[in-house]
Amino acid sequence: MLRKPFNALSWRITCLGLLALLTFSCGDSGEVSIYSIPKAKAKSQGPHWEVPEGWKPGKESAMRVGSFSVSDDNGSSLDISVTAFPGDTGGLLANVNRWLAQIDLQPVDEGDLENYVTETEVDNTPAHLVQAENDGKALRVLAVTVHDKTWFFKMMGDFKLAEKERDTFDKFVHSTDFHFGHNH
Repeated sequence: MLRKPFNALSWRITCLGLLALLTFSCGDSGEVSIYSIPKAKAKSQGPHWEVPEGWKPGKESAMRVGSFSVSDDNGSSLDISVTAFPGDTGGLLANVNRWLAQIDLQPVDEGDLENYVTETEVDNTPAHLVQAENDGKALRVLAVTVHDKTWFFKMMGDFKLAEKERDTFDKFVHSTDFHFGHNH
């Protein structure tokens, strides 16, 4: 294949054309304009839920899919988190013992799980509700496995405030729709 040589005249014509294009396309104000283009939001890859009134955005973390906080006039607070992990994440007993340790309770064995765990369901899916309290601290965790992930909804903090927010937390959990990315 024969190519035409790219000579100095062709180069100057190309450069002048580009300069003209840039000059005429930028307007005549002489000012530089900066435009912000919002990022396109990715389609949600997680469940949808209704955030209760009064709940504020909580601690951000790479592990959290949702994070909220609740506080009262006495300075008491609750941390509410939603996390998801592949598989069963070590099993119910290991998770219960990890959560019990977070409120300074001793680990339990399989036979003692019934003291902390209740069977329930969320979005027509079997789930475990874990509840414990110790020394003015409370935790309430709902664990449910959906789409090969175990989802954890956890509320932890001041016992009295947790009792007050119990129904609100339950409504939040039960407002969850796990039908994301799947056809019904």
